[in-house]
Amino acid sequence: MGKMLGRAFLCAIAGLIGWLITEPLLPKEFASSEWQRAEFRMVFISVLFIGLAAGFHQGYMKGGKRNVFLGLALGLVFGTLGGLLGYQIGGTTSTVIFGDNWALKSFPIVPRAITFAFMGSFLGAGIGVTQFRARIIMAGAFGGLIGGGIAGLFFDPLGVAIGQVLSQGGESGFAGRALMWPLMGFTVGLFTAWLEQATRQAWVRLIVGRNEGKEWPIDGVQTHLGRDERANVPLFGDNNVAALHATITRQGVNYILSDAGTQIGTGYQGVRLAAPVALQPGDMFQVGNHQLQFLVKASAARKIQEGRAQAVPMSPQGQQFQPQQPLHPIQAGTPANPQASNPTQAFATQQATYALIALDGPMTGQRIPITSLTEAGRETPGINLGYDAQASRRHAVLSPTPNGVHIKDLGSTNGTYLNGQRIPEANAPIGSVIKIGSTSFRVESA
Repeated sequence: MGKMLGRAFLCAIAGLIGWLITEPLLPKEFASSEWQRAEFRMVFISVLFIGLAAGFHQGYMKGGKRNVFLGLALGLVFGTLGGLLGYQIGGTTSTVIFGDNWALKSFPIVPRAITFAFMGSFLGAGIGVTQFRARIIMAGAFGGLIGGGIAGLFFDPLGVAIGQVLSQGGESGFAGRALMWPLMGFTVGLFTAWLEQATRQAWVRLIVGRNEGKEWPIDGVQTHLGRDERANVPLFGDNNVAALHATITRQGVNYILSDAGTQIGTGYQGVRLAAPVALQPGDMFQVGNHQLQFLVKASAARKIQEGRAQAVPMSPQGQQFQPQQPLHPIQAGTPANPQASNPTQAFATQQATYALIALDGPMTGQRIPITSLTEAGRETPGINLGYDAQASRRHAVLSPTPNGVHIKDLGSTNGTYLNGQRIPEANAPIGSVIKIGSTSFRVESA
């Protein structure tokens, strides 16, 4: 609750600042062209500050200076664009339904609520865009819709009630605006944060370590944990944590924890993780000196329990996962889950012939065995590069051959490179460097 109220109060202060800056610039003559320009300026500056506040809060909750500055920048851009677009659409909708002069009527509560609901919805969606997650965008849109609608409903009643005391002459909307913008910021911030939390299915909570109690949602196919600020779960203040230390991979209803090949390893339930393991709700695991807990909603927990009776999922590297025990490689020639989502990894080989070693980015140092056809890209379970904006959704496919790793570009936007040369398809012998997006890998023997 404290995190939700934190964003709500930040956005309320931001709305108040926007009003304080723009209220003195409003003209005395109401409903003039000059007034309309000044009103647009008030909306522009106010939603700009609210977007900044919400973006800052999202970046701060994720952790790290980079995420804070990125949140500020994205919140400013998308929050402002969303708020202005919603203001225009909401105002046009109210005008079409209630006529051109609805704002001049006494207590125009319904059209005002419609206008502000649209503005809040698009502002909230813009705030959600900063996280590049469809779930967060939808939560922002619905949360902003609720928050903006509430602000619109209270604008005129509160303004009239308090305006008798704070009247500024002929224009009685002063009190309404003074209350509306902080209220808009508060409600939009509160309900977007609430829906973001209410709609998450799984998350990890930091139990022991810097910033204890902080939580991170697990939304993507792969969630990276490590010291790098680009990691989905950044863990700072501990030199025992590698840049990319561990990964949680979502496969159907299961969430698979695996170490990224670090020297110190990843702890699971008090024991060093020897092989990837399917996490159960409430499980504890350790990254460096950080103790974390895996948590899910009740509905997701039921699905995990039901999934035990179904086909066993397989890892990107061709390992079977048993729900409650350390996992072992499948035997040569044994078919993996025939219902696996990636048909190129339907069978596992006895052992990896080659491996890719990540040379830069959050995956630095991670060793990735190449046992069969393995796709790389932002939305692939094989080599997931969700953190890399230069990588395409399905960027390239790799496979072991007697003479090295064969790599084929899948029509990516930025291309695939072998030893500095862009290639459509080629064989990479041991020692070669493959670049996919902005991430480089060295081919080594297994």
